[in-house]
Amino acid sequence: MKPNKLKIEDFTLANNCPECYAQEAMVLTFYQEQIKNGFFEKLTKKINHSIFCEKCKQQIYPVKWTEDIERVYDFYYKTLSPKSAFKLTKLGIILIATLLLSVIAALLLWY
Repeated sequence: MKPNKLKIEDFTLANNCPECYAQEAMVLTFYQEQIKNGFFEKLTKKINHSIFCEKCKQQIYPVKWTEDIERVYDFYYKTLSPKSAFKLTKLGIILIATLLLSVIAALLLWY
């Protein structure tokens, strides 16, 4: 089961791109992981990021970041407040209800 990425927020950076040196062409995007399976859906607290230059159409990896980009990244990372959520699916609710009913039935038969 591969986690999905949910976009939290986009920020346009005023820094120069390390590839093409264009200014205000980079977009910093933060993602939050979502785990889905047959029983539940959960948003994790793990946050991923990517920086993409709109002019040269390349992803900027952390190896090529300048100190300015790192400072801006740290600032925006601190401003994030990721959501946390847990939701049971219909199958999960049915499974838990069946389990509870069977335990109650077993206790009633035992007494």
